[in-house]
Amino acid sequence: MTQQSGADRTSEQDEQISDAKAKMREALERKAEREHPTAQGHRNTGAVHGSEVDGPGGRRVFRRKSV
Repeated sequence: MTQQSGADRTSEQDEQISDAKAKMREALERKAEREHPTAQGHRNTGAVHGSEVDGPGGRRVFRRKSV
């Protein structure tokens, strides 16, 4: 095993940290591009998503239980 001086270790650590920050920044930019509203995107992006609102039968009806 070779021993590294303190200065060598810090420069390597700094390089690793800057690489990690660059990767994180790129990932955030890609995510922001995906979420950016465009003319081709869906018009209605309300809070409700999923199979409950997409399928046949239209709107779901909830009724109170009779006593």
